[in-house]
Amino acid sequence: MPLEPSARGRDASEASAPLTPRSFAELTAALERLNHLEALIVDLVARSRLPRSEVRRMLRCTTAEEALNAPGMQFMRQIFRQVGMSLNPVKVLPFAFAFEVPDSPYVDLLRTQESEKTCHFAAEAISRFFVRDLGLGCTTEEVTCINQGDSICTFSATLEQEDTREAFLDGTDRLLLKGLDAGEALQDLRLSLDLTPPELENRLGLLSRFGLVSRSGTLTDAGTRHARKPLAAEPEEDFPAPWRELEEVTEAIATAASFAQAARETLTPVERPEAVDPGSAEMAAGARSFAELLGKVTKKTESEDNRRT
Repeated sequence: MPLEPSARGRDASEASAPLTPRSFAELTAALERLNHLEALIVDLVARSRLPRSEVRRMLRCTTAEEALNAPGMQFMRQIFRQVGMSLNPVKVLPFAFAFEVPDSPYVDLLRTQESEKTCHFAAEAISRFFVRDLGLGCTTEEVTCINQGDSICTFSATLEQEDTREAFLDGTDRLLLKGLDAGEALQDLRLSLDLTPPELENRLGLLSRFGLVSRSGTLTDAGTRHARKPLAAEPEEDFPAPWRELEEVTEAIATAASFAQAARETLTPVERPEAVDPGSAEMAAGARSFAELLGKVTKKTESEDNRRT
């Protein structure tokens, strides 16, 4: 999904200034702090599944402004702030969200002399949130990157369409689809479902947006598939929203500072020829977590020390 960087990104001259650790000891200390914070967030996300009603509320947003006001999106952004990333939704499509990340510690840690996209961790984190917290298949691509010379990092999260349609539909939507599949007239359905004319029009508009009906109310192939699925035998599972627990964790995390602050305490601007060497950057890009990265760096240093002795 093409996405033009916004004016909120870094100044180009600042974005091009590479950063490098002052010493291995300082970098190790930073990575240990980052790993501790990451562990807290990963544990929270793993247990923070959103109620289906909140997932549905997010999916029904049609603009970035609406998405910003959805509790689920606010929760997502709060989690990402804890790992040093300001995650801003800038575009909402039926099966995709576009995000900007104006600043991120990963940009500094993975910067090299070569101009290339480096925010693999951020892309994976966005996908993981949609998969684990929302229960939606998701693939996230980094579209623009500060380390590639762009003014801001942007990401496109593409959702699996059948997962999204299934999560989007509420009980009334399903009955509406079943009625249309049975050949009932729209006005009869409106009365039987106790909908006002504006409510019916709004539902048809959203069903059309997700490719389930035409604007005139005719079922599409996807709409027919969902109309013929059996209705759930039990009500949707209801459980407390996870942002209540996040509020309890936030204070503990705050005492250790943010990812961004932790990283920048050990990073300082230098001239481009002295940037982080490509081998270290490649090692970081291939690591799946800061714990793994820390282990790789430690082993590399031990190996170098042994060769010197």
